[in-house]
Amino acid sequence: MPQIDAKEGTIPFSHNDEVARAGYYSVKMSNAIRTELTSTVRSGLGRFTYPEGKPALLKIKASTNYTGSSLTIAVSEADRTVSGYATGGGFCGSGKSYKIYFYATLDRAFTAVQSGNSVTLAFPAPSPSAPVKALMKAAISYVSIANAMANLETEGGALTFEQAREQADAAWNKRLNAIQVDGGTKDEKTKFYTAMYHAFLAPSVFSDVNGEYISFNDAGTTKKAPEGHVQYNNLFELGHLQVACAASGSACAR
Repeated sequence: MPQIDAKEGTIPFSHNDEVARAGYYSVKMSNAIRTELTSTVRSGLGRFTYPEGKPALLKIKASTNYTGSSLTIAVSEADRTVSGYATGGGFCGSGKSYKIYFYATLDRAFTAVQSGNSVTLAFPAPSPSAPVKALMKAAISYVSIANAMANLETEGGALTFEQAREQADAAWNKRLNAIQVDGGTKDEKTKFYTAMYHAFLAPSVFSDVNGEYISFNDAGTTKKAPEGHVQYNNLFELGHLQVACAASGSACAR
């Protein structure tokens, strides 16, 4: 979470200061920090623009979920990287646990202060009155930190924020244009394509760029998808997303 004060908790914002579209999200918080987000299939990019003359902080707290978790984190100021893993589990009362590994890079120098399950990065300003703009690229893996790093380097490592945003926009445009709607009002079309967008949020790609993924059926052993294929996560909620979509036509169901 971007901050100008390390003691900041939940930061309010107005929906008037949001921009949301498939593949891109932007919001200006009440502390005047602008946050922009976009993604590739397996990595995410966050661009943070801080107000002039204010501290530029980024708090990383990667160990919070509904069932509780623990965190192992490593920071390299020299390499401008943050990596580690969070351990979670217990979904719906299950006794199984899992690890989510992550690897992130920053485009500018920082100093880091770690406290418990979080770390706060501080970005020095180029001059006392100049605003700070920082870009963070991150990827996850359920197999290893090395795989998370490979996911990032393969998909997002060489991209600028704008290139990743344009790539995501093109991918979603192609998917949502599978159905062309005639008639109706602008608001009705917005509702239709928003619902269609929601329907395609799952299932999501579960395997890494090298094809590896963990099996929940075989005590978390690592498996590999066949060459040219990917493994998707199988969510029991998937039916809730796809039933209406499938009923509307085969193009959407695919």
